[in-house]
Amino acid sequence: MPQHCGVTATSEKNPAKNKDPVAETKTPVKVCMLKSVSKFTVPVRVGDVNIEAVVDSAAEVTIISDKIYESMTVPPGKLYDVRLDTAGRQMSIDGFVAGPIKMKIGGSHYDGPICVAPIEQDMLFGVDIMKTGSAVIDMGRGIFTFKGHDITMNVGKEDGAPRVARVSVAKRMVIPPNSAAQVRCKMDQSMPDYVIEPTQTEKVYGPRVVRSAGTDPVVCIVNCSDRYKLLRKGKEIASASPVEEYLPEEEFEEEADAEVCEVSQASVQKETDATSVPDHLKETFSESTQHLSTDQQTRLAALLNEFGDVFAKDEFDLGTFTEIEHGIDTGASAPIKQRMRRTPACFVGEEEAHLKKMIDTGVIQESTSERASTPV
Repeated sequence: MPQHCGVTATSEKNPAKNKDPVAETKTPVKVCMLKSVSKFTVPVRVGDVNIEAVVDSAAEVTIISDKIYESMTVPPGKLYDVRLDTAGRQMSIDGFVAGPIKMKIGGSHYDGPICVAPIEQDMLFGVDIMKTGSAVIDMGRGIFTFKGHDITMNVGKEDGAPRVARVSVAKRMVIPPNSAAQVRCKMDQSMPDYVIEPTQTEKVYGPRVVRSAGTDPVVCIVNCSDRYKLLRKGKEIASASPVEEYLPEEEFEEEADAEVCEVSQASVQKETDATSVPDHLKETFSESTQHLSTDQQTRLAALLNEFGDVFAKDEFDLGTFTEIEHGIDTGASAPIKQRMRRTPACFVGEEEAHLKKMIDTGVIQESTSERASTPV
């Protein structure tokens, strides 16, 4: 049976200076299990030591192992002693609170006092620190969010090694609209034969891929949107876990053959020469290479191909930014709606074509607002 434990402070020196609420209370506080059965861990840097911390939402106080504390180059000072009382009768272990201890959790930092005790795990990540970072545990996706940063959790361990690896983009890549591309990636640890599970986001998808041990991960990403998709170097786009077993072919012999219902369109990307560039950059490339050597032209073409999404394809290719929402405070003012002005007959066709193009590209949208102004 897993045994929960509580903490009772028994400060030996300068009790008046111990302002920590854990030290001042005499009521046992449920902090953790002596041996956590949680299989979710996250990478944490405690001082100068990298460890895997067990995410335990049943722990009210975070605890690090005494072995990890002693392995730090300069262990923080001891503040006061504590006794960890278990749920069983007359069962307890002695520990102490040390600090401040600096920790790096994903892309965030924490600096404060932490309990140290002779526990089996390197660290039990408790609710006290989770609250400071507004932590969210998404067990379905295997994501631990701390201070707004998503951290992929490792699910279980095998021989002390995490069984889930993080897969990130090895080199900046741009995926054109409505297309697919193979993205070369890297993992934060080596694995035997493994399965790659892409992170599914809006309008960007990817199938599961099985790779052999010792090979670099390659993820197929499908961009279903009408805009270029930028994958920055180092961006985490998938997770990898070891293959448990391969099923024998005999089990699939009786399965019905897969059928293709319909193929609307198919195309094969042709091999291109070293100086080929996207269509909307051909004129730019041609005008820029008049006085360049062959080697310089090749390097320029590679640069334009890598950053092709930065250049607008036409006057309406403005890109989108949805992180900020603007508002206009009109107070108690009544809506203003101007009467439509007649467009000269010679400009009607041009105006309609221009407005249609702006609507199709998403620059403007139809509106039934009480506020309206005439086109300029």
